[in-house]
Amino acid sequence: NGIADVESLVELKNAGIASYNHNLETSQNFFPNICTTHSFEERFQTNENARIAGLGLCCGGIFGMGESWQDRMDFLYALQTLNPHTTPINFFIPNPALPLTQEILTQKEALECVKLAREYLPNARLMIAGGRERVFGEEQKTLFECGINAVVLGDYLTTKGNTPKEEVERIKAYGYGIAKSCE
Repeated sequence: NGIADVESLVELKNAGIASYNHNLETSQNFFPNICTTHSFEERFQTNENARIAGLGLCCGGIFGMGESWQDRMDFLYALQTLNPHTTPINFFIPNPALPLTQEILTQKEALECVKLAREYLPNARLMIAGGRERVFGEEQKTLFECGINAVVLGDYLTTKGNTPKEEVERIKAYGYGIAKSCE
């Protein structure tokens, strides 16, 4: 969701909304390399506003856009200070419509990002999202072994995903059950 002030978020809460999703995307230092329409500070403040309004917070970002390991740790530290209940983790996938020309992360580097996220966010629901199909293919079990405990099903903003049926079958084949609620 977009940039929002406390009053708008309180109105959403009063209308029955329980949680707000607004990703930081990356570190404060690297953010100007990927977004020029608004600042990292505006994104961070929106997340703070959601917390002030009493909403649960879903906040994450994208690894593999050319950021350094220090940027990754700074990004995760910023998330840690927000204390989201859910953190979506995405891996950048090149797209001709995007100005970034980064290579796809290796599985090893992507797993290190997941392990680092679990270390910084021990109580968050880590939700694997965009890019996992391209980085891991059919071998996604290691993501769960490294701390992932939720998945985004279907398509993403710029990338096609697997069908929900395929994902449920894969998760069951790994020996995991499917939650009936997100509580």
